[in-house]
Amino acid sequence: RLINRYDVENIQKELFDYALLKSADIELQRRKKITPQFSIVTNGMIWSDAFVNFLEYWRSKTGVIDVQLSYDGPPEVENMCRIGVDLNGKTSGEVMEENFPLIVDFAQRNNIKLGDEIYIHNVVTKKTLPYLSKSWEYFTEKGFPGFWHLMLLEEEWTDEDATLYFNELDKIY
Repeated sequence: RLINRYDVENIQKELFDYALLKSADIELQRRKKITPQFSIVTNGMIWSDAFVNFLEYWRSKTGVIDVQLSYDGPPEVENMCRIGVDLNGKTSGEVMEENFPLIVDFAQRNNIKLGDEIYIHNVVTKKTLPYLSKSWEYFTEKGFPGFWHLMLLEEEWTDEDATLYFNELDKIY
């Protein structure tokens, strides 16, 4: 079933309302000497005013947020494996290219150092492996000091892939 913009906004609102309701638990957790945290993994396509307000609220309550942007590299690399489009027909790479300035602005307004509370979570596949160093350069240009990457376990990795991986790392380091 296709999800329209109205559905997306309602789903976001329901999720945010639920999380805000659960935030009442924060004071109870603090009294029990438990440090509350908020963490989310997103491809960044949901970056919106509502999402920013939600993050700012949680950060005001907990003092820290943890936002992992699951993103594979420049738009042409991102779009190799992430085939989805948003409701306006834009690819994930196009949307993220538009959202990077908004993410950087959010970080600056909230005194967040990119790479600390907001960072890149990069999934490496056989298709994207040859572009690992290019992706590193791309994220650095966008203001991120680096990213952590995860080799997709479902791939059938070979010795040649391992050699390519280490060659890509040599370009980075």
